[in-house]
Order: sequence, then structure tokens, then C-alpha cells
Amino acid sequence: MFAVVDLGRWVVDPQGNPVLDYGGLLYRVAPDGSETQPPAEDYYLCIRPEDLEGRQQLLDGLPVPLVDGLIDADLGGDRGGYYSARARKSVSAWVDLFSSAEQAFEAVELRNKAEFQRWQGASSPSRQALVQGENYSCFHDPANPTLEGHGSYTCLMTIEGMPRPDTFVSCGQWVGGCSASFSLRSGVWIHIQGDFLPHWDEASRARSIPEAVDFWSDLVRATARNFESALVSRRNDITLEAK
Repeated sequence: MFAVVDLGRWVVDPQGNPVLDYGGLLYRVAPDGSETQPPAEDYYLCIRPEDLEGRQQLLDGLPVPLVDGLIDADLGGDRGGYYSARARKSVSAWVDLFSSAEQAFEAVELRNKAEFQRWQGASSPSRQALVQGENYSCFHDPANPTLEGHGSYTCLMTIEGMPRPDTFVSCGQWVGGCSASFSLRSGVWIHIQGDFLPHWDEASRARSIPEAVDFWSDLVRATARNFESALVSRRNDITLEAK
């Protein structure tokens, strides 16, 4: 389908409004020259051609699809590596672009803190127990301290190696499975959405909040590595062409 997609770049127009323009990040979803279609679970929200004012971005003489968001079903696992074997079922991630890295950090951190505070405000000692460590604060069901089944926990975490704190993680039967939300230096927001916890071999073996925090820290770092490794370096033959 696509060999390369371009996430674009946010710029300010003459009226002072932020607009999505050419440039920014090129993202590889298949090897160059490959005609193999990406998995059916992958899809891309492309900019409409009529919104591009007749311009095309070309790479090796071919048009590059410009997108403002994508879902990559393989983003959460290193292909052929540890996480593709351990978290091999329904790992997908939504990628969205902000006008700057700072805006991405602020938007994601505000959302994550708000989500965690919502859980905190709705909790009671009989329903949610607060567990805190050096790099995390988590709520879990006090009747299920070993996280059997769906786990049912919610955490706000600081992950070593990530550019900003406040990765939000949530797992539970009633919250749509497991998910994590975080931002990257490049100004993108990534949201990992997984299937229910029992389908993830490694996560289902977590029997404490610290073990769950370790699992998610590794998975988030792997996702960040996978995204950054799929960025295509700018080359001199990337040109704009007006039709």
C-alpha cells in the first residue's frame, strides 16, 4: 500500500494559524520498493488531496502520502525480538502529530494527569488501593493484590530513558483492555492499545504492581525505539512539486 508516509510538519501561516505543511517526519511502514501491503490492522489518516493546493511531495520521483495520524499494529513489539514473542496479540499504537514537541508534552501530560486524577477522585479504600514507588503511583483492586485475571490497575509512571514523565497506563476488564499513553521528543503522541491482559503472556504473569511497571516500562521503550527506527532520513531528492 504505502512504502513511506509523511507525518507532515506544523507551521504558522501568514494569519498566525497553525497549519499542517510539508516536511516533518517521514515514516516507513514497508521496506523501500516493497509491494507487500502492510497488515490489515494498519491504517493512515491522509490529508485530502484538495487540501494540498495542488502540491505533491516526491521521494525518488514518487508521491509520498502525507498523513496527520496513523495506527501501526506492529509498533509495540520489536519484530523478531523479545516483545513480538511476548506481546504478540493485538498490539497497536495510534500516532498523532502536534505543532511542537512542547505542545505534545503538555497535551499528553495534561491528559494523563487528568485521567489519573479522575481515577483518584473516584476511588475509595474499599475499591482502590494506592501503591507508590520511586517512579510510579498506581491504583489497584485491594481484593486482588496479585493482579490475577485482567489486573485492573491504573498507573502514572516515570520511565527512564523517555523524554518526559507521566506515562499513563491502564489495564482492566471495564476500560477496554490495556493501554499506555506517552509523548516523544519529535512532537508526536503515541497511544498503545492492547487486547485484554490475559492475552499478553508476560503481562499476565505480573503478580505485583512493580512487576507490571517493569513490563510497561520495557514495552513503552520498545515502542519508542520502533517508531524512531522507522523514521526515514531526509534526502536531497525529496522535493515539492506543484501541479
